[in-house]
Amino acid sequence: MDTINSTLAHGPETRLPSEFYDDKGRDIIDRIGVEEWFSGYNESVEYRSLGIGGLVGDIVTRMAGSVEQNGNDGVLEVGGENGRLGRGRGGEANIRFALSGCHDTTLAAVLASLGAFNGEKWPPYT
Repeated sequence: MDTINSTLAHGPETRLPSEFYDDKGRDIIDRIGVEEWFSGYNESVEYRSLGIGGLVGDIVTRMAGSVEQNGNDGVLEVGGENGRLGRGRGGEANIRFALSGCHDTTLAAVLASLGAFNGEKWPPYT
């Protein structure tokens, strides 16, 4: 499905045979992909925990650290000048905005854990 969506985003010179773009065929491919990659998240807490990895733990640690002001708010991860820790590169002492990266499979595990994903269509890769 990622390949099909990528070719749609990159123009006619990358196109596959027309059968790949049939709406019914794409729905079938999407359903197979969702079932293969994400169906286990609705079956097992352990499976969801493994799928989430450290993402939610990092988020919770940062949120709690920010409230408790115990140094676990992510400032140590940002670093500082001359090897000093505890201040952001701009001198800030508090994290106001943080980004975390992950795979879509991790997002599906988080959403399933929150009851927000039950095997419906997954957003296209592109």
